[in-house]
Amino acid sequence: MPIPTQLRPALRSVVDELVRGNYAALERDGRAGRVGAEGLQRAIAEYRRHLIDLPDEAFEVSGAIEVTNQARTWAVDLDLWTEEEGRSDLTLSATVTETSSGVQVKIEDLHVL
Repeated sequence: MPIPTQLRPALRSVVDELVRGNYAALERDGRAGRVGAEGLQRAIAEYRRHLIDLPDEAFEVSGAIEVTNQARTWAVDLDLWTEEEGRSDLTLSATVTETSSGVQVKIEDLHVL
């Protein structure tokens, strides 16, 4: 299913940081998850293309599955976009949770699908 509307601003914020190369900021606030700043930087460098901001359609063509054993939590696979390709094979996998303090994103992986 497409990514739910209420999750999109938080995911867009994470991708904005990736586009700008702010990996340390993602690590500092916990959004880099188990991948960490070095892992994010390495994955993007190895992909050898330049990430760009997401178009709105990225949320329609990517997917989210609600996690059944955790309330208000989704497993998300978000296709990233590059200057060279538009929609790319590089995918951001994340756990996204709606909490009383807002939507929290934790990157699980950044990989080619």
